[in-house]
Amino acid sequence: MNTILFTIAVLFVGMNVYTFFRHKTYRQTGFDGRFFSHLFVSLCGVLAGFAVIYYALSQNGVILVTSLESMTPVDPNWQNLLYFSRVTLLSIGFGDILPVGPAR
Repeated sequence: MNTILFTIAVLFVGMNVYTFFRHKTYRQTGFDGRFFSHLFVSLCGVLAGFAVIYYALSQNGVILVTSLESMTPVDPNWQNLLYFSRVTLLSIGFGDILPVGPAR
């Protein structure tokens, strides 16, 4: 079941990236509301897809911890997985949740 969920999530992320670059709206100059909304929807799809990937990986073991020294596991609920996905996607990387194992 986890392999199927993982595969569907990877295909969903790939589909979002493909549809964004297929229209070539990223080559426009200046601000365009349609481009911004298309980018926003594509990034939200990628964010949700990676949260599902992290969920599928968390079913096999611990993938997120609060500290590498204590290795305290983070509860893999949707709030934490979406938070980690958002922080990773936006390259903020607060460092309060760290990936281990296959998520790294």
